[in-house]
Amino acid sequence: AKDISDNSLDFMFFDAMLTEEQTYAEALAYYPKIKKGGWFLGHDADAVEQVIKPIERVKQKFNNSNELVCYNNCFLFKV
Repeated sequence: AKDISDNSLDFMFFDAMLTEEQTYAEALAYYPKIKKGGWFLGHDADAVEQVIKPIERVKQKFNNSNELVCYNNCFLFKV
């Protein structure tokens, strides 16, 4: 993440099946890299505690009120 400029990506596909805290740290590092109006997508949405819960925490930290949609074990929301 440190090698990617902030606000430089149109979307990010997040596929990190880690602990809740590791997922939070990774998502927190990558969120600022996505341009306003871009998309944050990811996999393993069925893992609510390990993936969705920390993703929701990141959204809250950045005051993102856009809907988090989950479908077919994937998630997405607009930044």
